Amino acid sequence: MNTSFFAILFMSLTIQLMSYGFAGLFSKLLVNSPYMWYPFVLSDVSFYRTLREDEEFVRPKGGVTKFQFFIISSIISFAYYMVPGYFFPSIAALSFVCWVWKDSVIAQLIGSGRNGFGMGSFTLDWASISFIGHPLILPLSTIINMMAGFILFYYVVTPLAYWFNLYNAQRFPFSSTTFYQYNGQAYNISRIINEQDLTFNQEKYENYSNIYLGVVYLFSIGFALATLSHFCLFHGRETWKQFKQALNNSSRAGDIDNRLMNKHPPSIFYFSWNMLVDTFEH
Repeated sequence: MNTSFFAILFMSLTIQLMSYGFAGLFSKLLVNSPYMWYPFVLSDVSFYRTLREDEEFVRPKGGVTKFQFFIISSIISFAYYMVPGYFFPSIAALSFVCWVWKDSVIAQLIGSGRNGFGMGSFTLDWASISFIGHPLILPLSTIINMMAGFILFYYVVTPLAYWFNLYNAQRFPFSSTTFYQYNGQAYNISRIINEQDLTFNQEKYENYSNIYLGVVYLFSIGFALATLSHFCLFHGRETWKQFKQALNNSSRAGDIDNRLMNKHPPSIFYFSWNMLVDTFEH
């Protein structure tokens, strides 16, 4: 679909401004309440404090200031990422199995870190390492838990599903986010939509092909949907309790963050939220 530059620009701005608008509308629940803070926010707070704190830009004897450390690490990080990100993308997924048995299809399937099982494959790309779980933010117990789930998913569940050809898995690449036809070819989305308004056409879909997914992508969607059920069963009561505490202003009166924010006048979104609450209650 050919769309003008300004239409895409305004659409992007609208989406971003809606996010800020909802953050303002629900600031009483998501911002003011310490029960709703996400752990990754703490690293951002530390970063912003480093940039804002009054610190003498004098190198201590035998050390560096926080701001100097930030500048050094940023330069090194940028310079290093040029290697796997631009000059040598292949080191983002190094596989000795594929190197040794380069003519074997089975070896490529087992060892490939991009479209295969990834067994024996490792990476020197920090983006790939932090994708599983950020080692500088998450506690060790969480990282171990995530790695156990990763190994169980990629090395046990999905390889078995692929080996036994579950959902015709062997027709398609093992690890891919592409949509496929029944014969393994890439799915042509334009054949199942109306050209005028880009809406879905059921008749064209039935005359063309069902949409098929790679086994990893298929199981990823299934486990992602199962996460909601797990959350409701194991953390639903705790979440509801914290939600009610967030609505109760008195339970957060002594919080240091709220005492600091109370020095500033509330925004228009705060009054809008109060109007929504009053409307809902009455």
